[in-house]
Amino acid sequence: MKWKPGRIPDAVLFVIFIISVAFFVAVLLSESPRKAPYFDEKLKASQTMDRAMALIKEERLKLGIPIDPINDPNGTGLIGHQFSPITSERGDLEEKLTSTNPNMAALMVKYLEKLKLKKGDVVAVGWTGSYPGLNLALLSALHSMEIEPIIITSLSSSMWGANDPQLTWLDMERIVQSVLPYRSAAASIGGKDDIGRGLSPQGIELLKEAIERNGVLFLYEEDISKNVEKRLAIYRDKAAGKPIRAYVNIGYGRASLGPLEAIEYIRPGVNRRIKKELLQWKSVAIEMLKDKIPVLNIVDIRMAAARNGLPVAPVPLPRPGEGKLFYEMRYSPLLAGILAVILAAILFGVASFNLTGYLIKRRGES
Repeated sequence: MKWKPGRIPDAVLFVIFIISVAFFVAVLLSESPRKAPYFDEKLKASQTMDRAMALIKEERLKLGIPIDPINDPNGTGLIGHQFSPITSERGDLEEKLTSTNPNMAALMVKYLEKLKLKKGDVVAVGWTGSYPGLNLALLSALHSMEIEPIIITSLSSSMWGANDPQLTWLDMERIVQSVLPYRSAAASIGGKDDIGRGLSPQGIELLKEAIERNGVLFLYEEDISKNVEKRLAIYRDKAAGKPIRAYVNIGYGRASLGPLEAIEYIRPGVNRRIKKELLQWKSVAIEMLKDKIPVLNIVDIRMAAARNGLPVAPVPLPRPGEGKLFYEMRYSPLLAGILAVILAAILFGVASFNLTGYLIKRRGES
């Protein structure tokens, strides 16, 4: 091969091309699973949720409440009945099944991390009995990150949630105290307008009895604006002067999130700014946004699961610590850096050799 000064031979360019491709393939092959951010907190949260679920299942069986093998194929004990006296509305079974995955707690850690919360921070929480799996997931994440929740529960539940009169969400809170030491500061009946509208008198009485037997403050106010004000007062009182760093809503409680018309303006995930359309309504989430307190809105569970690599209605349940919330496929930055330096050195060497030859030729001609 004759090398003419001033021009790099095609053969040399081809060799450089082959080397570049080989280096590129080497970097691609270096891809391997690596621990995702907040791995330890996520794993602890998932393991805690798994233990809490086991406690609830054990108590459910003691109470003689059967587990439906068709609608609760994993036998979690978190899937309630299709109908019961304390069932407030229709519910999505697939969403309820999806929420029983213990790795849902890792997703909650991811959400809380987006809020930049620190150990000892206080968050206000508003939820219903409709998603006991999500409630457990959030509590497990808060416990793992050592964040203090102030909780208000709307107790009734949609289909397939915590809708057994003997095993409401407040009962579940009490049952898991050994692993999740949190209790609701207050509880309302829930249902339409948060006062049980649409429930039977029997259902309302059963919910009142559940609130009483769990020793939780009963929150009742027919005027929704006054209901919201009472909730805000409870949050402020329980915070005891500490700032509330975020508000977390789970589900579609009227007092917590707002009327159905408002839901499209509070998107799933983290909301930091209030939209002007929300100013015509009143809810805890809306008031928090007015006060520039971020709102984490946990709804549309199937979409959230799909976006984060969690299976929808999985059978069997994944083990704690499985999935891309815990491990991310990454290339080796060290190998990529070394190969980049080598390739740069080769290119520099070829260019320098060629330039030197060109300069020598020019001198000879002059």
